[in-house]
Amino acid sequence: MIEVEVKARLDNFDEVRENFSKLGVWLETKELQKDIIFGKEKDLDNEHKLKEGAIMARIRQKNDKVIICFKEVDRALGRFESESEAPDLETAKRFLKKLEFEEAFEIEKLRENYGYKKFSIALDEVKELGRFIEIEKIVNKTEERERAMSECLDLLNFLSPSAKIERNKYGDLMQDLINSKKG
Repeated sequence: MIEVEVKARLDNFDEVRENFSKLGVWLETKELQKDIIFGKEKDLDNEHKLKEGAIMARIRQKNDKVIICFKEVDRALGRFESESEAPDLETAKRFLKKLEFEEAFEIEKLRENYGYKKFSIALDEVKELGRFIEIEKIVNKTEERERAMSECLDLLNFLSPSAKIERNKYGDLMQDLINSKKG
């Protein structure tokens, strides 16, 4: 599975929600997500961000579930991703430490998940970072990534023409914030 995603900053969610009703977009869930991001020291650049091609790990806590996810860092089009449920947070952390992953930081967000055709749409209020929209489409073949990205961008332009594309992942944005606080 290859995740293709576009993310943009929003001043507020009003315009997007108004346009949801025009398309028949439906609300699936609202949830608080707490992500703990892990990396390996050898995969970090001089800004303490993961290098392209590196593998990062994430533990996501939502509702009563704990999910471990591994992602290949590919900031351009999409990336390989695999996830599995863990029995609890401590077991998940212990497992990642055995694989030599180190805890980097946490990202907490209030997320509203929406569905539309073959797209997943999320409205995120991310602690310390602001409001975002993410539009995602899953493809099975590498050659389908560019078309899927174009479709995601077209949908974003309809939902919020004033949105500002954010090419950085939440992890990079959080690391930039951490770096700026250091001096």
